[in-house]
Amino acid sequence: MNYILVAVSLIINFIAESSLLPVLIAYIFFLFSTILIYILGFKRIDEFYFYTRLFIFYYIVVGLSSLYRNYLNDPQGDGFGFYMMAEQYSHVSLFDMIFITEGSLAVYFWGKLITLFKFLEIELNICYLINLNTIIVAIAGLYTLRITRNIYGEDVFHYKLLLYMFSCCGLFWLFSSTLHRDCFVLLFVILLIHFNVVYLKFRNFKNIINIIIYTIIFSLLLFALRKEFIYLPSFLFLLSSLILLFSNSIGLYKKIFLTLMFSFIFMTVCIFAVNDIINVLYNGYENYKVALLERSSSSSLGSDLILRQPFYIRFVIGTIYLYIFPLPFWSGLDLPSAYHLFKSLNVLFMYTVLPLFILGLSNYLFKKNNKNLIIMFLFLTLSFFSFVICMTSLETRHLGAFYAPLFILSLNHKIYNKSSRINIFIAVFLFFSLILILHVSWLIFKVL
Repeated sequence: MNYILVAVSLIINFIAESSLLPVLIAYIFFLFSTILIYILGFKRIDEFYFYTRLFIFYYIVVGLSSLYRNYLNDPQGDGFGFYMMAEQYSHVSLFDMIFITEGSLAVYFWGKLITLFKFLEIELNICYLINLNTIIVAIAGLYTLRITRNIYGEDVFHYKLLLYMFSCCGLFWLFSSTLHRDCFVLLFVILLIHFNVVYLKFRNFKNIINIIIYTIIFSLLLFALRKEFIYLPSFLFLLSSLILLFSNSIGLYKKIFLTLMFSFIFMTVCIFAVNDIINVLYNGYENYKVALLERSSSSSLGSDLILRQPFYIRFVIGTIYLYIFPLPFWSGLDLPSAYHLFKSLNVLFMYTVLPLFILGLSNYLFKKNNKNLIIMFLFLTLSFFSFVICMTSLETRHLGAFYAPLFILSLNHKIYNKSSRINIFIAVFLFFSLILILHVSWLIFKVL
């Protein structure tokens, strides 16, 4: 199968770029990246296969995106803007870059690649730089696989299903082919979740110190990508610590130490950051209202329903809408843009994942022998940031950074069990019935 995918990637990218040089450079990137993942500790054959499959699949998507860019003059989201800044400021240090543009860390990395290609006297092409995005998203998939095994252990079904999810997710296609800094945000969020999962699973002082160090480091890194994400690492650490404090799984001295650390960080955030957090949420909420008003002019069913509801109902409906947007799913298929195409394909992908997620979540909530602290952490993380994004940007690509918890929770069932397979069939049938009703409602709304 990999040989077929490689052949497809070669053909599509050759047609898109009218040259074999981009293909050669992409697979040189791949060879060096395999050394990197080995250094990162991914030494198993199945992990190498997982990474290879993701890279090849994403490179096919890069080819599709290049076809849109070169033949349909697709502006390609924010990728081209970051490319122009990276070329202009390739000589600037990371510290200075922070004061020049949002997403400075992503621009800085692209700038260093541009410097390398100029040194090698290779004519610049944005597709060379996008290879870095492809590698980053594929590595994010590897760390998600590691989190999955920390929770569920070794399971072939989980491995294959997670590979499907990362391969076919439309938002990850965007991150690996058209958008730039989102791939970095995705990787950093997954790394933070991984470190917090290790902290929850192996409850010792070494991991407590490690998670504090990681929280500080990733706060700085995320500040250089999206300034409002500077508080995300602290929130995840506080959440995992709170879960441990209210559990009976750690001793008295560790509880005292965690209580002191929790209190210190909480008070620091309240004193120094509460106004910033309120401003971010308020400004985001204002932008959210404007976006909905603009979207309502198209008479789409989703935006109209959201606009007509009071705040507390809109809060719930908007959160659900995030996962099934766009409605109808075909709204982006006829536009000459890879961005809208991939977002429309993403919602079709979500139709296959959400029934599994609902079933996995119900297994956690209603089965007494399935109360896992890590599952609780993942669910609360996904829920909180879904609500925050709903009340600020209502942008699905922002939610994409938190898809890893969604995917992992979707694996929380045993496919080998006959009753589980029956439950999956029922969940899929009910969910698709709901989606059909929503699309019929949209058609009726358009006619009226």
